[in-house]
Amino acid sequence: VPEKLAYHACCHGLRGLNVRDEPQALLAGVGRAELCALAESDVCCGFGGLFAVKMADISSAMLERKLDRIQESGADTVVVTDVSCAMHMAGGLHRRQSPIRVRHLAELLAEVTPPQFQHVFFSGSGSEGNDTVVRMVRRYWDLLGQPERKVIISRVNAYHGSTMAGASLGGMAFMHEQGGLPIPDIVHIPQPYWYGEGG
Repeated sequence: VPEKLAYHACCHGLRGLNVRDEPQALLAGVGRAELCALAESDVCCGFGGLFAVKMADISSAMLERKLDRIQESGADTVVVTDVSCAMHMAGGLHRRQSPIRVRHLAELLAEVTPPQFQHVFFSGSGSEGNDTVVRMVRRYWDLLGQPERKVIISRVNAYHGSTMAGASLGGMAFMHEQGGLPIPDIVHIPQPYWYGEGG
């Protein structure tokens, strides 16, 4: 029996990263899945970090509306790309005693990935992702017997997150002042900012 899936477009991906159609295109490739239309799929679930705490009444009302739309969709599972949304909606569905599950897109895709792909690198943020990439690239060259190939070039004032590697990559002086950054072997080239710095 195909699993009936509905997709909720999480705010960070949709509004912050302009991720619109890609998750649904991936879900369309899941052979055992039937996609269900979710009304207001692009409307916030109401979590929003501290928003859910500071404005709990509004957050709860937004969640209730989102849960109504999910239940109306006929889906067995709502798929998300943000763990905060997943936690918020799963808690609400649990309190309603609904059998509908909330799953992260990565979890669903890992289940249908061919068995020869045994390693998945998943992170909860861009900062973690950047840290993982730095480690993977350096390890790759270590394994090839070329450990000296570890210099990474980034731009001045590029933002790559707040972790040690992310802030080091970022090239922002005020972040480098916090904790002796950048880490070794990250070099920065000028930013393309003609208006502020000329040619």
